[in-house]
Amino acid sequence: MKKYYLWLVMCLGAGSRDINELLSRFETPEGVYDAFKENRSGAGRELNEKAEKYTLKEAEKLLSELNMSGITVISIDDSLYPEALRDTENPPCLLFVRGNAGLLKNKLLT
Repeated sequence: MKKYYLWLVMCLGAGSRDINELLSRFETPEGVYDAFKENRSGAGRELNEKAEKYTLKEAEKLLSELNMSGITVISIDDSLYPEALRDTENPPCLLFVRGNAGLLKNKLLT
């Protein structure tokens, strides 16, 4: 599942509001990916062009490189994802963590 989220971030940008809108329409990152690949996303030409620039294989490769570099990728569906962040208006679908990801379950101040 993380590879689909990472593909979305690669295509649309980490802070893109379009990601959350697409996720609400297609329910899962796999659903969004399939919609783009089947030309039924309804997202418009600009977003379709962005989605065509990256492949799922590229996302898998990047995910592997991040893991080898000691970076943990946490999706919004993950139990480690901070609940308070999940409840914000436009939460990021992925967090990239170096170090002890378990600390995200503690009270946080940013």
